[in-house]
Amino acid sequence: MAKNSWTVSFIGSGNVATRLAQILAANRVCIKQIYSRTMANAETLARLVQAQPIDDLHRMDFSADLIIISISDDAYPNLVAQLPHSDTLLVHTAGAIPMQVLQSASSRIGVFYPLQTLNKLKEVDFAQVPFCIEANNPADEEQLFALASLFSANVQVVSSAQREQLHVASVFACNFSNLMYAIAEDLTQQHHIDFSLLKPLIKETAMKIDRLSPAKSQTGPASRGDHHTIAHHLELLNGNSEYQQIYALLSDYIIKHLR
Repeated sequence: MAKNSWTVSFIGSGNVATRLAQILAANRVCIKQIYSRTMANAETLARLVQAQPIDDLHRMDFSADLIIISISDDAYPNLVAQLPHSDTLLVHTAGAIPMQVLQSASSRIGVFYPLQTLNKLKEVDFAQVPFCIEANNPADEEQLFALASLFSANVQVVSSAQREQLHVASVFACNFSNLMYAIAEDLTQQHHIDFSLLKPLIKETAMKIDRLSPAKSQTGPASRGDHHTIAHHLELLNGNSEYQQIYALLSDYIIKHLR
């Protein structure tokens, strides 16, 4: 298949499916069908990419070159069980699910995983989004690599085992760091302080990883072994026992591993 001759259908119409369908359509990829259990959702995305909306898997056209399944992680077993076995290339977009979840539905399976948080309502520069691809045969892997390379400047072949570890790492990097922001926001609000005062610090800390490894850019009282300040901070957190535990645990780890 030439790069501009793909035909692609989607199972799912959520955030990831919406953004992927739109960027593929913008790169002259023909989107054939959009399936959703809710016809209104299928129609909404189908209108954006000039595709056929369907809400019945029996109407799925398996003559498409590629079917991208983008649904919630816990929905895969039930969804895959409903698909007839075919030779169509089936891929999913999940970070924490092995490629083999699709093997009962096709002889050709793979993964098309964008390593970014995506939202229907927010534009994203896909050139900056890493894509992790995988397939159970070299030819399909090459084709998925070429397809992702239409819009991403960072496409890598990543195995299911590696991707699962990458997903764990992304939870630390994204979800847990955001939790720290939420705790900081709560603490500032408790004491009637403007949380926006911390935003330049947050941005500068995030930007450091462009110049230094995270381990080498670690700062703060724990990285200095400043036990007096740590003890004072823990005292200030009296009345927030969970925050005390988190602060103590993270400080202890930094002292042991990042000094």
